[in-house]
Amino acid sequence: MNASLPTQTKTAKPGFDAKVLRKTVLDMAYAGATVHIGCAFSIIELLAVLYRSHLRYPGNDPMAAERDYLVLSKGHGVMAQYACMRELGWLKDEAFTGYFADGSDLKGLSDSRIPGLEVTSGSLGHGFSVGVGMAMGPSCVAPIKRPMPWWVMAKSTRVRSGKAPCLPRTMR
Repeated sequence: MNASLPTQTKTAKPGFDAKVLRKTVLDMAYAGATVHIGCAFSIIELLAVLYRSHLRYPGNDPMAAERDYLVLSKGHGVMAQYACMRELGWLKDEAFTGYFADGSDLKGLSDSRIPGLEVTSGSLGHGFSVGVGMAMGPSCVAPIKRPMPWWVMAKSTRVRSGKAPCLPRTMR
């Protein structure tokens, strides 16, 4: 049997080289004299694949009504998400040189005031309940035109420690 690699789909975007993303994270950490590098590095490949091949943002607009949703419950890893958002052109280079400085928009935790970040989060493990609410909420208000895909990225110990008890059995 001759197996071949899958071809890129129409939704795939160029870029998202993990080495380039890691360099961005290191540059940010240096500029902000901050930590959480390991947390960002531990999710960088996963985020790169999601942003490159799975998440849909019509018109490359992080606020598009028909977008997919990503909840980063592991908010301390936000530098990896910022690096991906830079690849998409949502964040400009100037934002990275002032990372974590007083008055900077880019903080050390995920902040929903930044277009493209759905929730403000940290390592509290509340991402699953927020994600479930985001997934179920629109159908409670009105019929939805299409399924609204949502993704939650959480630290594994938060899942094992029972921080996600609100998930229906079919979603676990």
